[in-house]
Amino acid sequence: LFAKQAPVAELMTSRASFVDPPLAELYGVPFTGMGSEPVAVTLPENRSGLLTQASVLTMLARTDNTSVVARGLFVRGALLCLPKIGAPPAALAGQIMALLAADMTERERAEVRRTTQPCGGCHAQFDQFGLLLENYDPIGRYRTALPGGEAVDARVDLTGLASFNGEYSDAVSFGGAAAMTPELTACVARHLLSYATTDDALAPDDCQVKAALAAAGSDRPSLPQLLRAVATSPALRMRGME
Repeated sequence: LFAKQAPVAELMTSRASFVDPPLAELYGVPFTGMGSEPVAVTLPENRSGLLTQASVLTMLARTDNTSVVARGLFVRGALLCLPKIGAPPAALAGQIMALLAADMTERERAEVRRTTQPCGGCHAQFDQFGLLLENYDPIGRYRTALPGGEAVDARVDLTGLASFNGEYSDAVSFGGAAAMTPELTACVARHLLSYATTDDALAPDDCQVKAALAAAGSDRPSLPQLLRAVATSPALRMRGME
């Protein structure tokens, strides 16, 4: 992102990474280095940017299974900065635990949530994002079948969610589409400005964020362009006294 002045969009599409021997085995790529020192590699075609990195996928999974909910909320909130979804009512705790303990696939659990009220209204806004990542097991290994032998089906229809329209077959096709959405670039700008000003309440459509995006001077800005725009932003330079 820095050396190549690459567009921020490559956060969702780049296959460049670094691996040591265990990580090379997990990704299914040859390790060409010496000892355990990480070396640069190009990841397989089933990887696409930040969202398919093993570190991210592992962080967003349970110890015994993947988590459509955690992964979906990450895509919705951390990558696209869509409005936050409230926590479920405390009265549903028992129902939620029972569903997690049931002998079901993650897609089957998602279908139960979709058809159960009041769950369906909220989960319809992020479960689809999580289902796209079902090709990756709890530690981020790529898979085409679930532990029980059932083929992984990661297809989802995202019509009506942010700028997406239509069906996506997997995380790679989604990554390419997400890279081109205005939500992604605005979300990155929002995170940078929020970090710089310690204002966690900022939204991607706030005027300060829009001004930084405009100052970056490109529809597909690089990370250095965004950082420069944030550093010279009135939101950072002109702070009111608390």
